[in-house]
Order: sequence, then structure tokens, then C-alpha cells
Amino acid sequence: MRCYDNLYVAIALCVTMAIVINNKICSLVSGFKVKLLQKY
Repeated sequence: MRCYDNLYVAIALCVTMAIVINNKICSLVSGFKVKLLQKY
């Protein structure tokens, strides 16, 4: 059971990291779009 617990923890960490990275990418993209809109 302990191995399975570690596996679930690892998956949860991977999912959390993916969400955090995606949020950073989304904020970067939205900031880039705002800069583009301000130019025109």
C-alpha cells in the first residue's frame, strides 16, 4: 500500500505542477495579448 500512496503523491505533485505552469503560461500569454492590443 505504501508504494501506491507514494505513486498517488507523485501524480498529485505532477498535476499540481502542471496546473501552476499552465497558469504561468496563461498569464504570460494574456499579458502578451494586452501588449499587442495596446500597440494597435
